[in-house]
Amino acid sequence: MDFNLEQRLAWLQPGHFTFDKQVTVLEKEEGGRADVLVHSKTGHNLCLVNTTQKNRLAYIRYQKVADGTLCEILNDGSVRLHLIECKKTVKSASWSKAIKQFEGGLVNMLAVCGVLGITEVGEVIVYTAFQNLSMDPTTSANPALLKMPVGGNTPTELQQWQHNKVHIQGKVFKHVPVQLDANGTGELSV
Repeated sequence: MDFNLEQRLAWLQPGHFTFDKQVTVLEKEEGGRADVLVHSKTGHNLCLVNTTQKNRLAYIRYQKVADGTLCEILNDGSVRLHLIECKKTVKSASWSKAIKQFEGGLVNMLAVCGVLGITEVGEVIVYTAFQNLSMDPTTSANPALLKMPVGGNTPTELQQWQHNKVHIQGKVFKHVPVQLDANGTGELSV
């Protein structure tokens, strides 16, 4: 069926998405309270879909989702997905949880892309917006950070953080850390 993007966006519940050249990702939970203003430096429209745990697609198996899932619509009709997770402090446990939230955000956003008629996802970039970083394996209470994984090809979570690459669903995605100020606010240009 031939429905354009504007018609398809009308199928989404108002208040669950924003479509503009500048959008804001908000995290209201105390453990990651943040306000990240995202600009489109290319001038493309960004579609921010609010797929919080409460608002995620109920029929998708992945219950944990990123705080902000953005779809940057490019001139050729393809898209670039941006998944943003907010943490007050990034530690071993919260980083492990963030990777799972990126995975859930990706699967949920791919489903939304289907509803929007988007079939070509060119790139996926994940972002962690945080105030504090506590991922030093030599001072961590988690000795597993120092161990190399046995078997498989996936690097440890610490290595993924250090190399700015996240492994999800057998694919590798670029990771961008975003430092927030003491109030939990920050800006990001995509």
